[in-house]
Amino acid sequence: MKETLKAWLKAKLDELVNVQISVGADQPDLIVHLWSGVKIHVTLFDQPGKLRNIKRGLAELGAVGVGSMFLVGAHLLPKDGAKLIPEEWLLAVQVLSGDRVYAYRIKDRAPQIIQAHFEPIGGNNQFEVQYGPAVNIDRLRFLRISPKYRFIKGDWMVADLDQPAFWKATDYRNSRAWQEQQQRQQSSSGWYTYSAYQTWASDDNGSSPPPQGAANTIRAHLDQSYALLGLKPDASRETVKAAFRRLALSVHPDVSSLPKDEAERRFKALTEAYEYIKAAHNW
Repeated sequence: MKETLKAWLKAKLDELVNVQISVGADQPDLIVHLWSGVKIHVTLFDQPGKLRNIKRGLAELGAVGVGSMFLVGAHLLPKDGAKLIPEEWLLAVQVLSGDRVYAYRIKDRAPQIIQAHFEPIGGNNQFEVQYGPAVNIDRLRFLRISPKYRFIKGDWMVADLDQPAFWKATDYRNSRAWQEQQQRQQSSSGWYTYSAYQTWASDDNGSSPPPQGAANTIRAHLDQSYALLGLKPDASRETVKAAFRRLALSVHPDVSSLPKDEAERRFKALTEAYEYIKAAHNW
């Protein structure tokens, strides 16, 4: 898989406007020459890395003005949603790659690079693994960074694919929060929840249908959600999305002129309405 990915990545990088040529090698896996005269060493991890080797390589290459870029085999990463204390070499790669890990894999017989992000949770050094969309390789960024994290502290020359931070996007965070809510509801035995305002008990084996009239209640709550966004129930997905963004921006506690409590209440109501509509249509 690594050799297949390397050949594919070389072809993709050679198409970029700031790349003069990339050359396959053993260590590193690729050497990329930019038109600016800068060289970048690309390392593909198909086995767990070692932090001391990463730091040694960064120091040696940085001393001669060469940047380093790291990609990790997806098989080395925990599954999406896993909560754990990651190995320090993975956290180092995340820091060096713009607060994400670029992971490679073969999907549907085609090479692919995706983003993974380790999100801190709590105060016990635990992180939650989050996966983003596949990467469209259209940029290669070279820069100098000075991270302050003890395990990778220093002044390093690095490169990455300059992708947006998917885990900071409002839509992604709202969607993730909705999924977590649904998982909590499903794991809570003996109860089903069809809206924020209606719950009912199941039978002992958890298979009883909703009570009579529940569908009408759900429909009514859906209509209310559309109304809160100022839309008709036949509004398209893009129209719903645009309306939510416009209204959410006007009442977000960080920017709204409303009292903070009122802004938070309105923002929460808008978010719940938007997520309810998306869930109802499986968007």
